[in-house]
Amino acid sequence: MRVALNALFVGGGVAGGRVYRDGLLRGLAAAASGGTYDVYTRRPPGLPLLPQDRFRAVEAPVPDQSTVRRTAWEYGVLPGVVRRGGYDVYHALGSLSPRVRGVPTVLTVHDLTVWRFPKSNPLGHRLFMLAVLPRAARAAARVIVPSRFVAGELINRLGVRNDVVRVIPYGAGQGFHPVTDPAAVTTTLDRFGIRPPYLIAVGRGYPHKNVAGLVRAFARLRRAGRDVRLVLVGD
Repeated sequence: MRVALNALFVGGGVAGGRVYRDGLLRGLAAAASGGTYDVYTRRPPGLPLLPQDRFRAVEAPVPDQSTVRRTAWEYGVLPGVVRRGGYDVYHALGSLSPRVRGVPTVLTVHDLTVWRFPKSNPLGHRLFMLAVLPRAARAAARVIVPSRFVAGELINRLGVRNDVVRVIPYGAGQGFHPVTDPAAVTTTLDRFGIRPPYLIAVGRGYPHKNVAGLVRAFARLRRAGRDVRLVLVGD
């Protein structure tokens, strides 16, 4: 099986999406499958180390920071490239995708924040998502979502058929493991001035990440007399 993976959404400033892309690629590389994968990326691709006999990075003429040029190439050129490439499956990883005639499409939709948290998205991106995402999701052969909540949103809000949606929760990633070296732990805590016990939260400061709710909950915990600190990791 030959698969085309559209990873053009991963550019400058994309954090969680990059983790998803790299985790999926590593998982596919570890799977006992004879499939081959062409990964369409921006310049530079920045992909994890993958078996070269099964994975090929195809660099689009799109700079890392450009949204306009990425969108123009993705919607104006990529469908023809995929159609002529003889692929069995086309998987778009970033919630949006142009339609490719004659090739079954899998679409990963991470969330619907443009509806629930419009201020988290620039106006141009929000309008584009509102116009394109419903049609892309309804046209896909399969839609992958990370939670039952997002699945319900797609079905009830956008009219995607229930039998098309598949819930595949995010994983921690193959590189996630406990640090067993006490010296390394102590050095890191000292570097950032952290004293145990502590809670840690990793994420960007967008409203839909609900950091404000976390801080309010932490304040209640402190008022209850718990001697604990809150560590926020992100921008």
